[in-house]
Amino acid sequence: MKEALKAKNKQASGNNRMFKYLLTDGRTQVIALEVQPLYSIQLERSLPGSKILLIGPIEVRRGIWLLK
Repeated sequence: MKEALKAKNKQASGNNRMFKYLLTDGRTQVIALEVQPLYSIQLERSLPGSKILLIGPIEVRRGIWLLK
């Protein structure tokens, strides 16, 4: 499993990647798009349920948070 995640992260580390995240606080769900690579988020460490800290301002278009 770890090797599959490493291969995915290596493959996704290019300039053309775009990730879609479903963020929730337990009640509210928000869709977020990574429009510029966020190299601090590593796939092998960011498993479902991981906590992240977002520092604003965050641009929102059509209800989707755009992460830069």
